[in-house]
Amino acid sequence: MKRVAIVLIGVISVFILVQSCKHEVPDINTDRIYSNIPTVSDTCNWDTVYFVKEILPIIVSNCAGTECHDDKDPEGGMNFTTYVNIMLSKRIIPGNPDQSDFYEVLAKHEMPPDGRDPLTPEQINAIRIWIKQGANNNDCFNGCDSTNYTFSSAIWPILNATCKGCHSNIKPSKGIKIIDYPSVKTLVNSGIFEISVFHLEGGSPMPPKGQLDSCSMYKVRQWLNAGAPNN
Repeated sequence: MKRVAIVLIGVISVFILVQSCKHEVPDINTDRIYSNIPTVSDTCNWDTVYFVKEILPIIVSNCAGTECHDDKDPEGGMNFTTYVNIMLSKRIIPGNPDQSDFYEVLAKHEMPPDGRDPLTPEQINAIRIWIKQGANNNDCFNGCDSTNYTFSSAIWPILNATCKGCHSNIKPSKGIKIIDYPSVKTLVNSGIFEISVFHLEGGSPMPPKGQLDSCSMYKVRQWLNAGAPNN
């Protein structure tokens, strides 16, 4: 009987140890992340996911809005507006997405909250790959394809990554929806779209944390000059 009790205690101890180690967050190399200046490659590799170009717009649009993880009153003390703050949240374990709480809540559609549109499978997979590749603060530059400014292949991907999270179908910020071409065209016709995207006087700048990159701004301008077609 005594031997059984000892074995039982041993099993329970191992179980507690395993559970305590699950999602254990290792010490973060602060020297690695305290610089918010990304490493920029001259070319973009097709098999690499880049934080600045792909991941940050998704996180800012879907996680760092007002009353969420912004820089004014971040929910749970977690500010997701910059690379440094995202990593200091200790919700991402570089190289291990399956042990990263940040990825887990997105994959389970527990975030974004309040019934808002979940991230697309493509966005979730991009975050998974980025974490697996080391969760680096990286970017790349391949030049700007000025010939492509169609709505479907150029404009909508920009809006989907940078705007749709805050302006989804459920609880859209300021009641403004950006969910498809008709909703965008309505904003274009009203003048709100141009004022917000180009940070002109008389409107709310969008994205609120800073303008789109120069290439995206050029494509939006060309698309607007062409009459904002659904092409």
